[in-house]
Amino acid sequence: MSLGTTQKPLLSTGSFSGFHSNLELSNGGYMTAEHKRGQPLCGNREGWGPLSGERYDFTPCFMDVWVAAVAVFGLFAGAIACWWLVRGKARFVVERNWHFWVKQVIIIAIAASIAVQIVFQILSYPDVWAGDFRFWSSVLTFASLGVIFAIQWLEHSRLRNPNGVALFYWLLLLVAYSVKLRSLISQQIYDKSLGYFVAYCIGFGLSWIEFGLEWLVPKKQSDYQALEDDDECPVEYATVFSILTFSWMTPMMRYGYKKYLTEEDLWNLAKRDTTKSTATAFQKAWDRELENKKGPSLWMAIFKAFSGPYFRGTLFKTVSDTLAFIQPQLLRLLIQFVQSYAEEDPDAHEPVIRGAAIALGMFAVSVAQTTALHQYFQRAFETGMRIKTALTAAIYSKSLKLSNEGRAAKSTGDIVNYMAVDTQRLQDLTQYGQQLWSAPYQIILCMASLYQLVGFSMLAGVGAMILMIPINGLIARLMKRLQKQQMKNKDSRTRLIAEIVNNMKSIKLYAWGSAFMQKLNYVRNDQELKTLRKIGAAQAVANFTWSTTPFLVSCSTFTVYVLTQNKPLTTDIVFPALTLFNLLTFPLAILPMVITSIIEASVAVGRLTSFLTAEELQDDAVTLLGPVDEIGDESLLIRDGTFSWDRHTGRNALEDINFSASKGELTCVVGRVGAGKSSFLQALLGDLWKVKGKVVVHGSTAYVAQQAWVMNASVKENILFGHRYDPVFYDKTIKACALTEDFAQLPDGDETEVGERGISLSGGQKARLTLARAVYARADIYLLDDCLSAVDQHVGRHLIENVLGPNGLLSGKTRVLATNSIPVLMEADFICLLREGRLIEKGTYDQLMAMKGEVSNLIKTAGNQDQSAESEATSSDSSTMIDTDNAEDAQKQEEMEEAQERLTQLQPIRPGAVQE
Repeated sequence: MSLGTTQKPLLSTGSFSGFHSNLELSNGGYMTAEHKRGQPLCGNREGWGPLSGERYDFTPCFMDVWVAAVAVFGLFAGAIACWWLVRGKARFVVERNWHFWVKQVIIIAIAASIAVQIVFQILSYPDVWAGDFRFWSSVLTFASLGVIFAIQWLEHSRLRNPNGVALFYWLLLLVAYSVKLRSLISQQIYDKSLGYFVAYCIGFGLSWIEFGLEWLVPKKQSDYQALEDDDECPVEYATVFSILTFSWMTPMMRYGYKKYLTEEDLWNLAKRDTTKSTATAFQKAWDRELENKKGPSLWMAIFKAFSGPYFRGTLFKTVSDTLAFIQPQLLRLLIQFVQSYAEEDPDAHEPVIRGAAIALGMFAVSVAQTTALHQYFQRAFETGMRIKTALTAAIYSKSLKLSNEGRAAKSTGDIVNYMAVDTQRLQDLTQYGQQLWSAPYQIILCMASLYQLVGFSMLAGVGAMILMIPINGLIARLMKRLQKQQMKNKDSRTRLIAEIVNNMKSIKLYAWGSAFMQKLNYVRNDQELKTLRKIGAAQAVANFTWSTTPFLVSCSTFTVYVLTQNKPLTTDIVFPALTLFNLLTFPLAILPMVITSIIEASVAVGRLTSFLTAEELQDDAVTLLGPVDEIGDESLLIRDGTFSWDRHTGRNALEDINFSASKGELTCVVGRVGAGKSSFLQALLGDLWKVKGKVVVHGSTAYVAQQAWVMNASVKENILFGHRYDPVFYDKTIKACALTEDFAQLPDGDETEVGERGISLSGGQKARLTLARAVYARADIYLLDDCLSAVDQHVGRHLIENVLGPNGLLSGKTRVLATNSIPVLMEADFICLLREGRLIEKGTYDQLMAMKGEVSNLIKTAGNQDQSAESEATSSDSSTMIDTDNAEDAQKQEEMEEAQERLTQLQPIRPGAVQE
C-alpha cells in the first residue's frame, strides 16, 4: 500500500499499539461528527476508509463494520438456533443455579453498557446520529444481545453443552471489541469522552467474563442426563471449540500416555456412528430408490444417506484451499516490508505496525487453514466409515434374504469380497472424492496468483498441464479395464479357496493336494499377480507424468517470463511463485489417485448394485400372525400349497400340500430319502418359492437343521445364542438334552470353546447342542429336521421323553419333526407321509396302522430289521470258536470297503442346493 507524504510523519511517531502522543490528532476521532454527512451513513470526516489517512488505523465508521457484522450474525444465526432448540430438542427439568443466573445478569449488564454508549453517541452526533452507522451498529449489538439471552435461557434445559452460535458470538464480539479498543486508545478517546470510554471498557470486561462462564464452566445437568453411560463418547456433548481443536480427545490421550490402551479403555461409538444408525439411514434411502426407479442407483442412495456431513466438510475444504493461497500473497507483502528497510531514506520505511499485522495475519491464516483442513479430513473419514458400515450391514442382511436363485449366482466367496474389498473401495473414495473439484479449484487459484506475479507467462505452465491430460486419460482407461479384470480374478481365487477348504478331507484322502495347489497357483500367479503387475506399471507411469508436471510448469513459466519481460526475477516474485508451484504439486499429484479411486469405486458400485438387486425370498410366502394361547388352537396351516426351489425351472418340490398343526401337538413327517421332508420344513420357513396356496404361521419359530451348526464360541454361548441367561431354565435344558455328562467330560464344562478355534464335538453332541439352542429360545413353533438321526438309540429315547414327548419341555409347543425314527412315531399326535413331494397319508399312529398303508409297512419293516439284528447279535455272542486273526482281518477289510464307499467325488460348491 502506498502511503501519503502527509501520513509518514505521523506514522514515524507511532508504536506497535498505534498509540500517538501527538495532540494534533485530537481534531478527529471516533466520537466526532460533521454537521453534514460527507458519505452515506457516515458522519465522521474520515469517511469509510477503510484505512485512515491520518494514522495507520481503520476509520471510525469502518471499524464498527466488524462489530455490526458480529451483531448481524447473532441476530440471524441466533434466531435459527432458537428455532432449532425449541423445535428439535426436548426439554429437561434442570435446576437454575448460580451459573445460569450470573450469565443472564451479565448479559443484561452488557446491554446496559451499550445503552449508555448509545446515549453518548446521540449527544456526540446531535445532527447526524439517526443516519450514522456507528449509532446503528450499537443498536444492532443491543438487539443481538437479546437473541443471545434467549439462546442461553433455552440451552440450559435443552442442551448438555453450550450452544455453538452463542460461543462464536462471544468470541467474534471480543475480537471486534479488541480491535476497536486499540483504536479508541490510539485516539485518546478518554480525553474527549470519558463516559463513553468507561462504558465501553465495562462492556468489554463483562464480555470476557460472560465468554469464560459460557465456555469453561460446566453446565448444570438434569438428573436424567447424569445417568448417562460412563463410556459415552465425549464428542456427543463436546463444545464447538472442543470439536474444532479435537480437545475432547485429551482425556484419552492423557490416559494412554500413562497406561497402555486396550479395547476396554476406549469409549463407545457416537450414536450417529453405530451400525444401527448408519444401516437404518442407508436402508431408507435404498428402499426409496427401489420403489421409485426401475434402475436403482447405489450412488444416489449413498448420497441421500450420508451427504450431509460430507458436504459440510466441503465448506471446510473450500476455506482450507482458499487460505492456502493467501499465504504466498502475505509472504510477498512481508518481503516488501523487509525490503523497505534496505532503503537509506527513513521516510521509505514502512511502519512497524504494518509488518506486525502481516506476521499476525500469516499466523492466523496458518491456524485457520490447519483447523479447516483437519475438520475436512475428520468428516471425510467419518463418512467413509459410515458408508462401509452401512454397506456391510446391508450386504449381510441381503445375504440372509437371497432366494435360491440368488444364492446360486452369488457364492460365499463373492459375498466376502463384497464386504471386504468393494466396501473398502467406497470408503477410500471419500478420502479422495472431494479432490475431484478441489484439485481444479486449487489449480485455478494457483494460476490466478501466478498471473498476478508473472503475467501471461503463466500460460506456458497451463500449456504444459494441458499436454499431460490426454496421456493421463489413456492411462485411466487402461487402469479401469485392468481393475475390472482384477476383481474377476479375486472372485475366482476366493471361490477356489472356499472349495478347497470345504472339501479338505476328500482332497487329503485322495492325495489331490498338489493338483489343487497347481490350480490355485495358476489363478494367483498367472492371472491375479500378472494383472497386478500391469496395474502397478500403469500406476507408475501415471505417477511419473504427474510428478514431473510441476517441474515442467515452473520451468516453462520462468523461461517465458525471462524471455518476454524486461523486469528482473526479484525475491518478491520468485519466492511467492515457488511457494505457489509447491502448492500446485499436491493437486497435480493427487489427480491420478482420484482417477484411480473413482474407477475402483465405480466398479465396486456396479458389483454391489448387482448383488443388492438380486432376487430375494418371496415376501408373501408365509403369513406371520401372533401366537395362539390355548392348547389345541391351530398354529400352522398350509392350504393347497405348491412350492418350488427354483421358480424359473417350472419344476415343483412340493405339490398340493394341505397341512395343519395345533399348539401342544407333535407332528412327524416321514418319507424316504429325497421325498421332500426337508423341503416341507423349508416351505414353512418361507425359503421355498410359493407357486400357489397359503401358509400361515402363528408366533415365533425355532428351526433345527439336519446339518448341525456350531459357532466359534463357548458351549454356553452357543446355547444362549444372545438370549438372557436364566440359570433355572438353562439347567433344565441341558438335562433334557442329555448334555450333563458331556459337560463333565469337557475341559472347562460349558465354558469350553467349540468350533473351528476350539475343540471338536461328535455328531451326536453337535445335534444335541443345536437342539438345546432351539429349546432355550422358547419359541412358539419348533421345526426339527431329523435331529434324532445322529444320536444313539438310548439317547434318542431320552430326548423323546424329556424334550419332544407329551411330558417333555416342549409339550406345550407346536412341534413338527421330519424323521424316520420309529420310537418317536409312537409318541406322535399326528403323522404325515411324503412321497415325491406329495402328502399321501396322514393321521394318528393308530389310524395309520389300521389303514395298513405305507406308514404301516415302513414301521413293520423297521421292526423286522430290529429283530433280525438282535438275533444276529445273540447268535454271535453264543459262538465259542473265534479265529482272532481272521476276524481282525475281516474287520479291517470291511472298514476299508466302507471307507471307499463313503468317499465321494469332489464336487464344486453349489449354494442353495437342496440336501435331504
